[in-house]
Amino acid sequence: MSDQSSVGSPSRRRAASRPARFAVAVSLCCGALVSPLTGAGPAHAATTTTTFATPGQYTFTVPEGVDTLTVTVVGGGNGGGGGAAAVAVPFTAATGGGGGGGGGGGGLVACRIYVLPGERLSIAVAAGGRGGVGGPALPDGGGSDGADGQPATNSWLNKGDLDTYSFSEEADLAGGGQVGRLRNAPGGRGGKYGQWAYDPHKCDSPTGVLGHSGVGGGAGSTGAGGAGGAAGAPAEGVPATCPAGTGRGGRGGDGVAKLGLPGAAGEPGGDGCVTITY
Repeated sequence: MSDQSSVGSPSRRRAASRPARFAVAVSLCCGALVSPLTGAGPAHAATTTTTFATPGQYTFTVPEGVDTLTVTVVGGGNGGGGGAAAVAVPFTAATGGGGGGGGGGGGLVACRIYVLPGERLSIAVAAGGRGGVGGPALPDGGGSDGADGQPATNSWLNKGDLDTYSFSEEADLAGGGQVGRLRNAPGGRGGKYGQWAYDPHKCDSPTGVLGHSGVGGGAGSTGAGGAGGAAGAPAEGVPATCPAGTGRGGRGGDGVAKLGLPGAAGEPGGDGCVTITY
């Protein structure tokens, strides 16, 4: 990101401007048209929101008569870590595997941008990260650690350089649960929150909100597997037209207590979402 870009951090958050209430017509990309809201009160010019919620890349053409867009970009959630298998311990019951950590939730960035009718904007919607595979059981009472959860891809919109992205270093991903060391099996670490960025010279009234980190998995113990860690929630302010679960991290997989069974896989993270209102 260039020096002109603002990058997500708690100290850089700015309050989003709140538009006046309007009747809103909403169109969902690749889905059905939702009828305009109706209610009592004076008539105002209607606004239209187009929502892109399926992972992939798209092009949006600015309609005639439109010179300003309000855009919101939501990142995908990272996958949860896999749970570990149980292992045999001499002279005692098996030690259950540790639970996988929860994946971090996606960040959000929004602003108003100025456009020309007919201008074409490039958009990408993030795919949520894959959950980590549960640790397999091994012969003779052995077991394996669960795999780490995987990061989401990025959501972005080229006008204004709006971007959401995930930490992808191994230490920042949701960790897989571990197998028992004697009578203790550590749970996997929780995954780190999603971030955001934008170009302050191209965005009017910007706001950026970090996602939430996932929770670490529970430890396994004698005769019991550790619970998978809770998923990290997405950033506050996800548009209502985005599907439920947008940007949410994946829950960690549970560790198992019974010998010969694999740990549970971590859940995948939720996909991202991009909305354009005019």
